[in-house]
Amino acid sequence: MFTLGIATYNDYDGLYFTVQAAKIYHKDIKEIIILDNNPESLFGRLNKNLTNWQNENCKVKYIPYTEKKSTSIRGKIFDHATQEYVIIADSHVLFLENSINSLKEYYLNHAKPYDFIQGPMMYDDLKSYSTHLDPFWRQNFFGVWATKNTNEKYFEIPSMGLGTFSCKKNEWLGFNPLFKGFGGEEGYIHEKYRKKGGRCICLQDFKWIHQLNGNSSPLRQEVGSPDPHHHPSKGQSDWQHLRI
Repeated sequence: MFTLGIATYNDYDGLYFTVQAAKIYHKDIKEIIILDNNPESLFGRLNKNLTNWQNENCKVKYIPYTEKKSTSIRGKIFDHATQEYVIIADSHVLFLENSINSLKEYYLNHAKPYDFIQGPMMYDDLKSYSTHLDPFWRQNFFGVWATKNTNEKYFEIPSMGLGTFSCKKNEWLGFNPLFKGFGGEEGYIHEKYRKKGGRCICLQDFKWIHQLNGNSSPLRQEVGSPDPHHHPSKGQSDWQHLRI
């Protein structure tokens, strides 16, 4: 049913628990792909060892990637996925109970072509959450966390952080290859799906929790501020002309 793709940079501890929790609790995840952006490091060697723990229900693949350092490399996971439906997650994300089941039910009964599906990001108290990003600038980031309080099972959103998202493998539209560094894909990829006639969806039960505090990823340390060459304006030709 699902490929779970995880791009990582020096985050073995986070990756370990994301991978193991997916295998233990979410049986519809049939394949996990680890895309390692620093494979020659000690973390890289540890990450590769996660492929030693295979089981019949879920296969784990390890793919090194060194062409550039960027959060946008997660789009490369679609090139290697074998399942019809793909979930992309950061290497420090956990899915709440019934989260993957709700996504399965949505695909089987509600999905339309070029749906780009996300869910509420839960905070550490497991009560508070954000459903989307409002499209405003905040320092160097395009988007302000916001919450829609509604009983709707799912609804359209303007944008959302990309700690987790899902779409069909054959409907992935791709990131602009000029993107480098940390962040900048939010809003851009959502508009790209809307221009294609798709919907950007918040599925209320597709809940996930993301390690925000104390994240020691060196990728964040190296490029914690957006790369000057990775400004969202790099994608403006896509927005205007649907290219790339």
